[in-house]
Amino acid sequence: MKLIASTMAIRISSLSCILILFFLFSNGLFAQNNKLIDLQRWEKRLEEKEKRLNRKEQELLKKEKENKLILEAIEKENRRLKKQKQELVEIGNNIKTLKEQVEDLENKNLDKLANIYNSAKARDAARVISNMDVDTAVKLFKRLSPMAAGEIMSELGKTDPKFASEVSERLAVMSDNKSSN
Repeated sequence: MKLIASTMAIRISSLSCILILFFLFSNGLFAQNNKLIDLQRWEKRLEEKEKRLNRKEQELLKKEKENKLILEAIEKENRRLKKQKQELVEIGNNIKTLKEQVEDLENKNLDKLANIYNSAKARDAARVISNMDVDTAVKLFKRLSPMAAGEIMSELGKTDPKFASEVSERLAVMSDNKSSN
């Protein structure tokens, strides 16, 4: 009986060990299964985040490409404007040169006219000068000899007093400006 009791005790203890191992093993599998489920959830979350990041990356690449195109357009426009500015500077220089040439030619012509009117009859000169614009008449009077200018102005006062007055006022202003400088 002792043998039977001992065999039974061994069987019970083997069975207990098996049951204990079974519970331990099944708890471990359950825990591993839970871990596996958690890992799968994390993997799914990571995949979703990766997809969002990829979409964001594509959006950023698209915006970067758009910005690059805009920058290229701006640079192209800047080059065009710079070229246009250079052309305008050249045109301005040409205009300045032409203006100087015109002024020089005008001065030569006025000098020639002054020589003509210095020797012309005052009445004839006054008739022609009264048809000029005031600025030209003033420039011409500045070149006339004082004697001829006085005689012509006297005749202008008789034929066109308003014009003579305007020319005289401008000549006076010019004289005042020269004496104050």
